[in-house]
Amino acid sequence: MRTNVRPDHADAAHAARSLPGVWTLAGVYPVASSARGAVKRIPRAERMPSYAPAGAYEAYAARHEDGGTALWVRYLVGVVDPEPRPTSMTYRVINRGTSRSYEGLRIERVTVAAECPRCGGPRGAAISHRFCEDGEWYDCDRWTNRCGHVDDYATVLVEYRARQQAIEDAENRAAYGTSGAPDLTRDSRPVRDVAARRIAASSDPICFEGAMVRTAAALGRGEDPATAVWTAVDPVSTAAEIEALAARRRFALLAPRKDAK
Repeated sequence: MRTNVRPDHADAAHAARSLPGVWTLAGVYPVASSARGAVKRIPRAERMPSYAPAGAYEAYAARHEDGGTALWVRYLVGVVDPEPRPTSMTYRVINRGTSRSYEGLRIERVTVAAECPRCGGPRGAAISHRFCEDGEWYDCDRWTNRCGHVDDYATVLVEYRARQQAIEDAENRAAYGTSGAPDLTRDSRPVRDVAARRIAASSDPICFEGAMVRTAAALGRGEDPATAVWTAVDPVSTAAEIEALAARRRFALLAPRKDAK
């Protein structure tokens, strides 16, 4: 991989030509619009003679860790059926939870960006890996980014949850307007349905849902979760209790009021 990230199109075109079909870093632009402009001009070799003839190269732009926008190019001449650039990547990753003590593991399927979060280069393809831990066999994925940057599972899980939250926010904006906030006081769905995405995005969905159900049941019996012996002592269960309390309040607001006598 080229280490010089200042845009040098003559050098980038030469490097990409020596590796047909392989994405090559052309440089990092401090202004995103400049990188996007280059992405449009490179396939046409418009005012960029290094990429002549037209159609010989393609390009894309992605965020770079230094705050700029990375420009990546690929030489296509002689490449039969070049592999399309994916819009996302799906991996099976190991989730060991957030506790400092050992709490086992589970395999979680996540969908993240197709680009390396550090340099914007393409992420590697998933390679299945089978392993044994505590007498149990598991299947996860490993991958190698050609840029050399390593994705650790914990960081990928954080990226996945942030991506899911961004998708949820966008959907809320589309459904409820610019505020992006649904009127939960009018939502009569069961608490499991309302909290489905938060359960899925939790570091421990099973624990989240279990704590939420226990809290809802306790509230239905008139108990105070704050004094219950199973009250949460970890962030996941605390969030679940809050979700159940919110549901209880929501249903109370929706319940028809009796006229005072």
